[in-house]
Amino acid sequence: MTTSTPSDANTHQWGPLVQRLQLDAIFTQIATEAPRRDVERDHPHELIAALKKAGLGRARLSIEQGGLGLSLIELFDLVQDLAYADSNVAHIFRNHLFAVEEALRLPQEPYYARLLDEAAQGRSFGLGFGLAPVKRAGQIPDGVTGELNWSEEDGVYHGTGIKLYSTGNLYADWLLGPAQENRNGKLVRYLASTQAPGVNLTDDWSGFGQKLTGSGNTRFADARIEAHNLYPPPVTPEHDGTWSYTFHQIYLTTVIAGIARRVKADAVTLLKKRSRNFYHGQAEEPRNEAVLQAQLGQLAAHVAAIDALVKRAATALQAGFAAYGSPSATELMLDATLKAVEAKIVADSWGPQLAGNLLDLGSGSVVTIDGALDRHWRNIKVIAAHNPSLYKTRFLGDYLLNQTLPPTGAFF
Repeated sequence: MTTSTPSDANTHQWGPLVQRLQLDAIFTQIATEAPRRDVERDHPHELIAALKKAGLGRARLSIEQGGLGLSLIELFDLVQDLAYADSNVAHIFRNHLFAVEEALRLPQEPYYARLLDEAAQGRSFGLGFGLAPVKRAGQIPDGVTGELNWSEEDGVYHGTGIKLYSTGNLYADWLLGPAQENRNGKLVRYLASTQAPGVNLTDDWSGFGQKLTGSGNTRFADARIEAHNLYPPPVTPEHDGTWSYTFHQIYLTTVIAGIARRVKADAVTLLKKRSRNFYHGQAEEPRNEAVLQAQLGQLAAHVAAIDALVKRAATALQAGFAAYGSPSATELMLDATLKAVEAKIVADSWGPQLAGNLLDLGSGSVVTIDGALDRHWRNIKVIAAHNPSLYKTRFLGDYLLNQTLPPTGAFF
C-alpha cells in the first residue's frame, strides 16, 4: 500500500466498550486492512469468523444466555466502532442482529428459542427466499411467495426461489424466511443451512460501494431443508410496537456515523502528515493553514452532530423495545421511528459532504486508488440509497402538518 492513505494502526483508538470486550486488536486489524480490501475486493471471511468467535453475534444475549450482555444502546455504539473500522464488516451483521433482537422479545416461542440457541453457539443468520416483493407505489409489503415442497423420496423439504439484495448471506450459517409448506398448506418459518445442497451464495453484487457485503442475489434450486428446521410463525402480542423495522434504519445510519468518524480521524492524520503546502498558502505547513483548520473544525462539528442524532434515535428505540407488548409500545416506537428519520436525513446529507471535504483537505496527493479514501463517499452513498431520504423528508413533513403516520414496512 502506498503512503497516501492516512490510516495505520497507531491512528485507531477504541473506546472503553471495545477494550472491555477485548475486541481492540481485531478492530484495529479490520481498520488497517480496510483500504486494501476495498481495492482488491478481498472478502473478509476470516475476520467475520473471528468476530463471531469473539461474540459479536451474541452481543445482546445476557451473560446467562451465553452472550455479552450489552444493552441496545451499547450494541449500536459497538456497531459504530466497527463501521469506523470497516463499514462493510458492520453492515454484514445487520440482518443477523435484527433476527436476534426479534428473538429476545419472544424467547418462549420455539422458533425464536432456536435462533437464540444458534446465536449463543456463535452461528449467524442471513435472509432466505419467501417475502413477496413490492412492485408498485401504494402496495403494502405483505405475504410470501416462497414454497417448500415435500419430497417422499428423500424425506425432506425442497425450496426454490431467490433472495434479492442478500446482504451478509455470504458469511452466514443459516438463512431464514417465511414460506408455505405444501403438505398441509401452512405458513412456516424455516432455517436453511448455507451449506445445504441447492443453496447458491455466489457473490454477484456490483455496487460501487459496500463492495464486500455480498449484497447480490442468493439463489435456491431445490434447496434441501429438513422438516425439523420448520417452525410455526411466532405468536406476537397485540401491542407489538408496529415500527419494529426502525432497527434497520437506525443500524444503517449508525454505520454512516461510523464512516463519518473515520473521515474525521483520517482528516486529522492526513493534515498532520502533509509536509508541503501550496505557494499561495499562508503557512509553511498545511497543519497551520487557517482555511484547512477551519474546514477540519467544521467537519468535526458535523461528525459530532451525526453521532448525537444517532444516539438519540437509538435511545428512543431502546425505550420502544423495552415497552414491547404494553399499550405504550406504539407511541414509543413512533417516537423512535421519527427520530430515526431525522437522523437519517442529516447523516445522508452531511455524510457525503464530509467525505468530499476529506479529499479537499488532502489535495492531489491523496487521490490514489491504493489509498482508497474515495471509499468513504462511495460507501455512504450506497448505504443511504437503501432508503432515499427524499421519501423520508416528505413523510416527516406530512406527519408534522397532518399527523399522518409513517409506513410500517421494512423499507421505511
